[in-house]
Amino acid sequence: MILLLSLWSCTGTDAPLKDTSVDISEEVSCFDAIPSIDIGEGERAFEPFVDPFEAMMIHGPQGGWHILASLQTQGMNNIVEVHYTIEHLESGVLVSDNTYRLAVVSTGTCTGYYPGMYGYLSVSSLYDGELDTPPELLGGDALRIEMEVTDCTQNMDAEGICDRDIRWVNASIDVQAILDPVDIEDTQDSDTGESSGSTE
Repeated sequence: MILLLSLWSCTGTDAPLKDTSVDISEEVSCFDAIPSIDIGEGERAFEPFVDPFEAMMIHGPQGGWHILASLQTQGMNNIVEVHYTIEHLESGVLVSDNTYRLAVVSTGTCTGYYPGMYGYLSVSSLYDGELDTPPELLGGDALRIEMEVTDCTQNMDAEGICDRDIRWVNASIDVQAILDPVDIEDTQDSDTGESSGSTE
């Protein structure tokens, strides 16, 4: 009998339970924070650009070219809209203009990142005779990568949840366009009059 009473006293339901409920009023609103962003590189993770700032024009398997850039957010919600552009500084021509709506990888309260964003290159405005590809027209030149980002949608703005006008933030970085190794090999073959696929 004494043993049974001891067991009941340890496992009885009268013991107070830990309150795991969340007080919504104490939740942090990212809209109360000051938003900011950083632009980096990296295909699978955010990597800051390091000096010298260079961006490779990647020659895709379908024949086009793109530049990868990564986004890091602070003081913003996880769902964001991104306007990602690339400007050829010498001519002032936009050679890439992309719009994304995406979910960043959260790294903490109101912070996150999104890697490997494609900036698809279009150089038709810069065609010069037979020169009609990004490697020929942009190689070695200065480019400006710029992103404008907001976490306040038009519907949120209309409902008074946030002010879309003040939730837009932007950042830019100037880089030198460098060639994909594939295009370097093609250029060398062209200079020597040889074909990389030729056999003797």
